[in-house]
Amino acid sequence: MISCLIIDDEADGRRNVEGLISENCRELQITGQASGVNEAVSLINTNQPQLLFLDIEMSDGTGFDVLERLPNATFEVIFVTAYNQYGLNAIKFSAIDYLLKPIDTNQFLLAVQKAIKSIEMKAENIRLKNLIFNTNQTNSKKRIALPFVDSIEFVEVGHIVRLEADGSYTRFYLSNNEELMVSGSLKDFVELLTPYGFIRTHQAHLVNPEYIKRMVKSDGGYLILHHGANVPISRLRKNDVINLLRG
Repeated sequence: MISCLIIDDEADGRRNVEGLISENCRELQITGQASGVNEAVSLINTNQPQLLFLDIEMSDGTGFDVLERLPNATFEVIFVTAYNQYGLNAIKFSAIDYLLKPIDTNQFLLAVQKAIKSIEMKAENIRLKNLIFNTNQTNSKKRIALPFVDSIEFVEVGHIVRLEADGSYTRFYLSNNEELMVSGSLKDFVELLTPYGFIRTHQAHLVNPEYIKRMVKSDGGYLILHHGANVPISRLRKNDVINLLRG
């Protein structure tokens, strides 16, 4: 799903774009709507969308004002406006397309498809850059991509202390004490991180052995990590964990 925001100071304009998306664009997920420049900038900073449907003339400024306040933004922009004199400015801001109201459905769909292709190409470029980076790194310096609802974050394997299952999500604990709630089951990350030496001690726990301080065999068995966390060892995995720690 590609996250998008609708920014228009007229409620009818927002409803029209929302209807076109809900009826024709299953790839898009509307994560918010705004009716002015200040509200839009705040919403964009919070939601980090991949695509904007952006009106130009609004009560407190223009769509160009929104973009000028977000110079490092990576989202795509489709301008939706009742005025046709802003075409050159739209090109200046590298808009994917420039749609005049009332919106023609076919032109709307063509603009959305162009945006989707551009977003997919950006994601592929990120993946390729990460692959190239990893080929020149030791295991601890290699990075994995962690998927969030509206972004991808790259984390060095050596900074991951442990993982813990949390329903259909996985909680990552990093060496800087940061916690990340990532979309995906622990099983997915077990397959990804086992080649880096990570040990599954329990149905719900995966541990980086570099952060293990000691193993306690009493009380069912558990690991004490350098960061102070205790990680349980299931009875069925106890012998495997002992053998892996012995190396």
